[in-house]
Amino acid sequence: MKKSYWLYKMCLLLGLGICIPVTGNASDIGDATLTQQQSKITASGVVVDESGESLIGASVIEKGAATNGTITDIDGRFSLSVAPNAILEISYVGYQKQDIPAKKDMRIIMYPDVANLEEVVVVAYGTQKKVSVIGSVASIDRKDLMKSSSPNLSSALSGKLPGLTTIQTSGEPGRDEVTMFLRGAATTNGTNPLIMVDGVAVDDMRSIDPNEIANISVLKDASATAIYGARAANGVVLITTKSGKKGRDIITFESSFGVQNVAKTIDVMNAQEYAALVNEAYTNDGLDAPYNTTQLGEIAKLGNGTNWQDEIFRPAMIQSYQLTFSGGDNKTTYAISGGYFDQKGVIINSDFKRYSLRLNLDRQIFNTLKVGTHMSGTHTISRTSATDVGGRDGVVNGALKMNPIQSVYANEDG
Repeated sequence: MKKSYWLYKMCLLLGLGICIPVTGNASDIGDATLTQQQSKITASGVVVDESGESLIGASVIEKGAATNGTITDIDGRFSLSVAPNAILEISYVGYQKQDIPAKKDMRIIMYPDVANLEEVVVVAYGTQKKVSVIGSVASIDRKDLMKSSSPNLSSALSGKLPGLTTIQTSGEPGRDEVTMFLRGAATTNGTNPLIMVDGVAVDDMRSIDPNEIANISVLKDASATAIYGARAANGVVLITTKSGKKGRDIITFESSFGVQNVAKTIDVMNAQEYAALVNEAYTNDGLDAPYNTTQLGEIAKLGNGTNWQDEIFRPAMIQSYQLTFSGGDNKTTYAISGGYFDQKGVIINSDFKRYSLRLNLDRQIFNTLKVGTHMSGTHTISRTSATDVGGRDGVVNGALKMNPIQSVYANEDG
């Protein structure tokens, strides 16, 4: 009897334990859900590009709530339930991402992302998403381009674009232009590709300041270059310079400094070795030796004598400066830049200076009409030395043949 009583009491306690967690009633839960729904607002609108065309598939996400989002429909429209005072994050491939306060009946204009074209390439007279490009096109943006220490734009492209071969035959300042091949040479009377800067053909890249570049695209096959006709038989290099963006005015100053030097000089004879071998050569020819014992003693006092390579080579400084003003509003954008470049040659009496000025101005007149002007000017000053050309004697070859016994200066006072 006693055992039955305790068993009954334990069952009763278990039964009460099961009931304890169940509190409240259905009407309370319904009221909480209704309050939460009432705190939401509906954000709606349309997303268009600069020309007013609807953007299909643009991403609209509530900032801070990554799971709450939608995409625009075939008319560029969207509707999304968000929290009050929410910020909408609108993004589309190839366009600048925007953060906009949520409200009803918005009209959101998206602007191309000129500074970051990683997913967009320049093709002939426009841009395309990489996934929709059929022809063979390669591109490089300014960030990767400026990793090169080369002051010449064409040589800075070496090894950075597939299918592009560059050959540089001179490193002399102002004369260091390279020969470029895109998938070999397609013509015999000219092998260089067509170079276009903001839609205008130029002869070479030496006058272009690399700091002015926003993007470079290379069109390599017939389907990509067809619009340019016969001049594009060897491919096309499309260069896009920096332009202004909508927003506040920005002043940018960029500078760089570097030093070039000869990696290794050629080992040559010193003064004593030279005198001894000259005497031996004359003796072998049955002639009197030009240096007697007394002269050889004087030469020994010179030590190594004059190393003429040390006299013509020097550490060469490179410096570059650029000042840019850019900005714009919903209809007008501008970019004005001025640059100065100074390169000393590793051979004395050789150097190159470049002064550049560029103006890019664009104005959206109507949704379907945009006008602009892109102007640039370059002034270069170069000084060259008589370097070896075609095997003829020049400064370098002459330094290797020069008599190490001879002093650099004729008089002791220099």
